[in-house]
Amino acid sequence: MADYLKGRGVTEVAVCGVAADFCVYYTANDALDLGFKSSIITRAAKPIDRERYERVKKDFQLKGELLFDHPNDHACRLLTEQ
Repeated sequence: MADYLKGRGVTEVAVCGVAADFCVYYTANDALDLGFKSSIITRAAKPIDRERYERVKKDFQLKGELLFDHPNDHACRLLTEQ
């Protein structure tokens, strides 16, 4: 997937979905590891375990990446501009 996205000039990934404390978090982290700028759209992500989600969100932010919550945030705008 990374090669496919990079081959099309994608440099930034915004992630949302269910199991925010697992699937969303690990997908966003994998994107970071593969060289993409990565963000999590928190309003569109639902955790299984809220306490774990709070911990992984902090971890994600410590890596310098962003959490977006409001429709006017950058990642949300990117999705609606397509």
